[in-house]
Amino acid sequence: MSDVTLLPCLTESSCIALDTWIVADVAIPKLRSLNLKGNLEFDGEKDPNTDEYKTFVLEVSYIIIEGGRLIVGWEEDRYVS
Repeated sequence: MSDVTLLPCLTESSCIALDTWIVADVAIPKLRSLNLKGNLEFDGEKDPNTDEYKTFVLEVSYIIIEGGRLIVGWEEDRYVS
């Protein structure tokens, strides 16, 4: 079973719900706001098509972290881009 999440549209507000863990492996559109009740992690793996690490830009007017986490790498698996 595939767990597919649709991306928000440009300039929308978005909320990651409590007990939700999203791994961003594609570009995220520009957002007006991002509310993190759950977790947003950026995929630190290499792109299989280019063998280069993925690069992400998070362009948000404001981020609210309400018990959630914004994860950009781990101590044992650092994000290198």
